[in-house]
Amino acid sequence: MKSNDYYMTRGSFLEPVNYTPFYKKLKQYFKCLLYPFYSCIYNSLISFHSKPMYNKKYNLTICAIFKNEGKFLKEWIEYHLMLGVEHFYLYNNNSDDNFLEILEPYINNGTMTLTDWPMVPAQSAAYMHWEKTYSDETQWNAFIDLDEYICPKYDLTILEWIKKNDKYPVLQIYWKMFGSSAIMKHDDNKLLIEQYTLSWPKFSILGKCIYNTDYKIDTFENSVVHFLSVTYRKITIPPINIDRKYIIRGTNISTVKSDSMQINHYWSRAFDTMKQKFSKGDIISIKAWRNTMTSDEKLNIGFVKEGNCTSADFTIWRFLLKLKLRMNIYE
Repeated sequence: MKSNDYYMTRGSFLEPVNYTPFYKKLKQYFKCLLYPFYSCIYNSLISFHSKPMYNKKYNLTICAIFKNEGKFLKEWIEYHLMLGVEHFYLYNNNSDDNFLEILEPYINNGTMTLTDWPMVPAQSAAYMHWEKTYSDETQWNAFIDLDEYICPKYDLTILEWIKKNDKYPVLQIYWKMFGSSAIMKHDDNKLLIEQYTLSWPKFSILGKCIYNTDYKIDTFENSVVHFLSVTYRKITIPPINIDRKYIIRGTNISTVKSDSMQINHYWSRAFDTMKQKFSKGDIISIKAWRNTMTSDEKLNIGFVKEGNCTSADFTIWRFLLKLKLRMNIYE
């Protein structure tokens, strides 16, 4: 194996995946020496568990929590419906915009289950409620946010990609981080995925998970947002990444060419939306970094992430024409 065939990262969410300080790399190499041992155990365990039967009410669903995302809801829903998502479990966290007007058609036709969730902090508790209440209805569920779009590079639906990896209990997909593309004000007359194309050149070290409900989720700590593990025969099994490598103790191992699936994370959108995002506070923990920093400090973090957007990624544009037709956009 050549030294540049693999990258191993564990660091700040501000770092592109191809940058890791030397002392962290050294720590990763020691961990990776144990990787074959752990991997063998996990593979042996799941070999005793049957593959998904796909005999539940839904094959693929999304669970998400949102606050004041009304103008982005329809595009996000229609995009994921187009890629094979069958049902949405949405949790409204104290929104005061026109979200209900947007969601009513989907609720009425049975595509969506909406739950008011005023709790603060909210996200982990909402996911826990979903698992206890709805997990038996679906085979696979993705835990993502309204600024995240699951984007396969080669397959035409998300489920096509899942079925190539469905012997594993949890599939983690890395973020491709998209910035503002130097847009000051979001254009409500254009699709989001059309406006924002400047991104980080490589994946973030973080991402989100798609989970096989035949297994039991191990814990609902805050880290479940980015790292979801399950238990089987009293042993905790971590997720695999897009290169079918287990993410063991936070260590990500992937080939540089792994690109079959990504989550487009439009974390800021335009500058006006970025400021609004920072003013909301954090949905995960009331003591999180967004709530303990000044407006200028928050914007500086935004500009650091923005500064990493040194390439353009148009992968999602292969779905753009079809999405425009679904959204009745003919200009």
